Amino acid sequence: MTENTFSPRHGVSEHVQRRATELMRGYHGTGSASNESAARAELAALRASLTGPVGRDPLAYRAMFDGIDERLIGHGHEPSRAEFAIATSLGLFGLHQQGGREFSAHQPGIPLGAALRRLARPDDAADREKPTMRRFSALVTSTTNEELVRHITGLIRQFRSAEIGLDYGRLAADLYDFASPATRDRARLRWSRDAIARASRPADIATETSHA
Repeated sequence: MTENTFSPRHGVSEHVQRRATELMRGYHGTGSASNESAARAELAALRASLTGPVGRDPLAYRAMFDGIDERLIGHGHEPSRAEFAIATSLGLFGLHQQGGREFSAHQPGIPLGAALRRLARPDDAADREKPTMRRFSALVTSTTNEELVRHITGLIRQFRSAEIGLDYGRLAADLYDFASPATRDRARLRWSRDAIARASRPADIATETSHA
């Protein structure tokens, strides 16, 4: 990726994909015992970071931004759009992975809407009245970052209970889009398409069922 073609959105997605993979490997003990212990501490710090401002905890900050492309780092008094997307997605990943020794929360290729379809059937009128779909609807119609984080945190807890993973690189890219009013509707459209429009196609439903 050259300077002239650098995409912050792509950079955010790649960074989160890499960090989630590294943390999972450490947590599942594929490295040394010291790496496993460090990964567990970092995941705990990431979970706790969801309730405070970015940068409050040095350990969480390192877990989020270790090895980051400097072009994604903000310069003002508030987190940049990229920093928000990275911090939020990795904080959610830390929550999602909690207690799942045999489970990998980060599942490349599974967008948020596809993960939702494993909890509920958005094309079913009865399921649309269930708490899962009400929470998803509230997420999609959120108008602030704070509101979005509150609703998506509830969904992540449900995914964790059901041992349903998702692609955190994709989620980070979605959060990057949501963080700007100019691109917020792009994220909403992707979430709705993945959860609702694609669920109405017989081939997609069969695919989801075969992978459940």
